[in-house]
Amino acid sequence: MKTRRSRATPKRKSSVDGSVYTWCRVSRDFNGVMYDGSVDSYDKKRQVWHVTFDDGDEEEIDHLELLIAIDAFKGEADEEHIGRRIVRIFDGKHFGATIDRYDAKERYWHALHDDGDEEELDHREVLQARDLHYRTVTLKEHKETSTTKSLGAKISVSAAETKQVANAFVDPEDEIPVGGSPSPKRIVEEVVYEEVVEEIAGVSSQHVEEEAFTLEEEAATLAPRSKRMRWLLMVGGICVFACAGAGIVAPHFVLNLKSSVAIVDDAREEL
Repeated sequence: MKTRRSRATPKRKSSVDGSVYTWCRVSRDFNGVMYDGSVDSYDKKRQVWHVTFDDGDEEEIDHLELLIAIDAFKGEADEEHIGRRIVRIFDGKHFGATIDRYDAKERYWHALHDDGDEEELDHREVLQARDLHYRTVTLKEHKETSTTKSLGAKISVSAAETKQVANAFVDPEDEIPVGGSPSPKRIVEEVVYEEVVEEIAGVSSQHVEEEAFTLEEEAATLAPRSKRMRWLLMVGGICVFACAGAGIVAPHFVLNLKSSVAIVDDAREEL
């Protein structure tokens, strides 16, 4: 397979925060074959996202291509957009709406706006409208939630546990050998707490206490894959799960901490 193209600098500026999509998993179609990869960086000046594919090839894509690629990786059926909240812009104003039905023959989605208006959207418009809802509503609510420090019983984190959590964080730039464990070097500044996955699942009310620290030494080898340990971290204001020995699998994002702890594969997934 040949190395894929680079995107020319767009003429118009975008208000999209490109860092939101870092580590999203994507799928792209090349000559009828789907290739999976991960978004690993964003060029703010040129407004393009760099994707590294699992086979080692690379590509730069624009915002619409990114949304289509994320949707392709998730593999959602057309009907699965029904019930999703969206935001549309008319005359510079945001209008909330809900997708309430899908016409398979014409392949369009019907949206009922909160003010009673209606419209029909094609696939591109649906993806853009769902993404706009995420960036203007869901992400804002999530950031507000992540600052909440009183969610129930307090969880104490010892110095040894804190160090272990830091050692578990995988830097996106680190090369991870196939079948091996990564040795991260990144300095982690904010940590919430660590638990075994089975103990976290289903938890509806627990106190999340941030422990600030700086780890200057390189991290040790991660825990064996069989232990299936995951660590809840605070990175750039967003809660993410880093899984020991999970190879190049992207971190899982945690949303709705006020009501429950939920693990989703897509960093932009709405609950």
